Amino acid sequence: MRQDLFEAIKSGELLCELANKCEPGIIKKFNRDPQNSIVEIENITIFLASAPKLGVEPDLMFESNDLWDGITLATERAKVLATLARVAELYPAA
Repeated sequence: MRQDLFEAIKSGELLCELANKCEPGIIKKFNRDPQNSIVEIENITIFLASAPKLGVEPDLMFESNDLWDGITLATERAKVLATLARVAELYPAA
């Protein structure tokens, strides 16, 4: 079954793993296999706190609720993609 990108990263777990792939140890602790929305939002927030350290400019960053609330607006999706695109640009091997 095809999984939507936004659904795949909604728990924040993959985002935290991505940050650690780019800069090993940048995120010391995050919740693996989160079981509820509070923990998922916490993971996203942890990733977003690491993003500026990875070089992502503030104007390219999304907010945790943009991703978790079931983004439907094109502007919200664009913000998430801009953040991920910037990380990919800065860390092409990740």
